[in-house]
Amino acid sequence: MKKIILTAALVLLTARGLAAMGWMSRVADSVGVEQMSIPGSQDSSTGCGTTCDSLARTQEVDIAAQFDAGVRAYDFRPSSEGNTLRIYHGLYATDATFEEALDTLVSKLEKEPTEFVVIVMRHEDTHESQAEKAAWAPMMKDLLNNYKHRDRLIDFRPGLTAGDMRGRILILSRDKYGDTPVGAYIDGWAHEADFASQGKAVISGRGRAALHVQDFYDTYNALDTKFESIVKVIDYSQSPESAGKWIINHASGYYSPSTVTVDAYRANAAMLNGKVARYLGEGRGRAGIIMMDFAGADISGDSRVDGQVLIDAIIERNFR
Repeated sequence: MKKIILTAALVLLTARGLAAMGWMSRVADSVGVEQMSIPGSQDSSTGCGTTCDSLARTQEVDIAAQFDAGVRAYDFRPSSEGNTLRIYHGLYATDATFEEALDTLVSKLEKEPTEFVVIVMRHEDTHESQAEKAAWAPMMKDLLNNYKHRDRLIDFRPGLTAGDMRGRILILSRDKYGDTPVGAYIDGWAHEADFASQGKAVISGRGRAALHVQDFYDTYNALDTKFESIVKVIDYSQSPESAGKWIINHASGYYSPSTVTVDAYRANAAMLNGKVARYLGEGRGRAGIIMMDFAGADISGDSRVDGQVLIDAIIERNFR
């Protein structure tokens, strides 16, 4: 009996791996990026390890494993640390620098050239000194403009298609580091549950596009509000009013009455990831970029977090 169960589990894992591998190859070149449904991870590099996993970890597996699981959107928060831009989550450093994260993703795209990646970036300055805060912008500008794989970094313009993006990385920065971005800047990021407040963001690069952001993250005593916010944005993404608009919708968050720990992120994921996946399975059409905690992991600690289940449900929305 144990052998049968193990074999069935291996078959399921293999099927999932094959479904996620090169999944963008099934998307026509002519499809606009904003018309797609793309799985993403929140505070992506915490899966590489942090200086305080008990407080900062929101991912179970590292950046490369997330890509293998089907993730194509990442959230990175670099800080200036000496001569390095190290990725942080709040006060806590991860075991990845921003350049190392880019290198990892470039390596994946070299092996799977049909795929592309969207990075949402912000300056994590919570712990920085004034000198470190001032150093961030010139360091980021230098890194991106002189990056050894600069040809892999695509500049934003309205109407970008899957064909334009294949093999490339689009960086959408929430903080400015120069007059001209490598990728684009985002203005008007929202953390409110209120739908109208979420729809005021703009992506600015070689042209501009409207952006709707749902990133309401404190779900304690507000879990129903969070789920309703997610669903409302999914439904909106299929309406005529959203045509041409980019969507970034967060299933991620924490559920805790006091100190935010890894268990607070697990609790939120345990109550929402599977529920969002089931809702996605009931409909069809684009759902935008959906960011989650524990992407690529169905189990974290003692919790069932359905991070792979949600990835699979998002991917499938592209094909029905």
